[in-house]
Amino acid sequence: MSSKYDRVKVRVHLGADHYYTLSRFMLSKMLTFCKLPTTVSVKVSLEVKKRFVDEERLEIAQAELQEATFLIMAQYGYGEAHAKLFPVMTRFYVERVPLVILIAGSGYCGKTAIAHSLGSRLNTHNVVSTDVLLETLTSVYNAFPETCICAGKDIGCQASWPQPDEQVLWIYKTDTEEEFVLAWRAWSEAIRPLVEEEVNKAITEGKVLILEGSLLSLAMYRPYLLRQFQRRHGAIVIAFYVSSDDDSRRFSVERFLASFHTLLPTSYRNNQPAAVAWMMRRLEAVEAIESQCFGNNGGGGGMQRRWISSKRDGSSMSATRAAGDGNEVRATDGETGLSSSAASPGAESPEGTEETVQVHCVTFSVERPSEPPEVMQDLVLERIMLELRQRQSLV
Repeated sequence: MSSKYDRVKVRVHLGADHYYTLSRFMLSKMLTFCKLPTTVSVKVSLEVKKRFVDEERLEIAQAELQEATFLIMAQYGYGEAHAKLFPVMTRFYVERVPLVILIAGSGYCGKTAIAHSLGSRLNTHNVVSTDVLLETLTSVYNAFPETCICAGKDIGCQASWPQPDEQVLWIYKTDTEEEFVLAWRAWSEAIRPLVEEEVNKAITEGKVLILEGSLLSLAMYRPYLLRQFQRRHGAIVIAFYVSSDDDSRRFSVERFLASFHTLLPTSYRNNQPAAVAWMMRRLEAVEAIESQCFGNNGGGGGMQRRWISSKRDGSSMSATRAAGDGNEVRATDGETGLSSSAASPGAESPEGTEETVQVHCVTFSVERPSEPPEVMQDLVLERIMLELRQRQSLV
């Protein structure tokens, strides 16, 4: 929504030599990043711009902008807890800290919706799907390049790949779940160079990137999650794994099958219960393969699952799987709701052993679709603050 105040330029000075032009749109996005509701962010940004224009203050300092923003935020009922995030986000953008978020999981568990919701909260539209990368790869080569076809990625002694006109990977024709898993692994490996290109570009250019999709095999991208890599490149890389409760996944599968029933194998086209069971078996088979990278409960240089969820009071809770059993060890932080270990890039490892990296797990439910992006935003903010504190200590 445009305003007459948008036609007047207000310069915000960061120092003697640097300034930027105040953008109401960017200010509202920053406030959304600071966990204000979108409607409130828009109103606050308009009030801030209006105040400076009405007072004919067209050359201001960053401190003046913050002071005015905090004052108007307070008028809308948002105080210190939100205000303290504003200078953090300002510094995050000024220093161009690279932020890469990987969102993996089996199919039909809400990953795409979560990724776009999180992107809106984090003020980025740079959300890339592995399905799009796969489509790009097959379109460019009119199939898969021969370099992608290697030992161990064939079915029945012949390389098997989805053709460019196949839009729905989960109904790719195979005789067994085992054969489908082989195809899924081949697809995941095939797009790996494109995923790495996207990640490397975001890190080099200091941008925010969200990568999501069922072809995002986190074990392949473990090097990006290592503390040493992130420190060397001054980047933040966070991995999330999304699962879904059975009712929510079944609901999503039934909706999908209603739209694509003509593409199903003949034996399932007029038998929805059997088709649903067939799809669920495929989803569970892929999920079982993905879970193997957590097989050692995070030990021995592997990957550790840390479950995060929202408590009823709105704060976040972090839980990690205890080694040796299936119990959850929960830890909370009084101020942010997340433990310091939850916010750190990886668990400390004894000297001479490989680092254990953390993958933060969330559960999607159609009854509470906004919960996963909320707790994920909390954790991302924690990681940003941790990174900026570490940079400050090195100065």
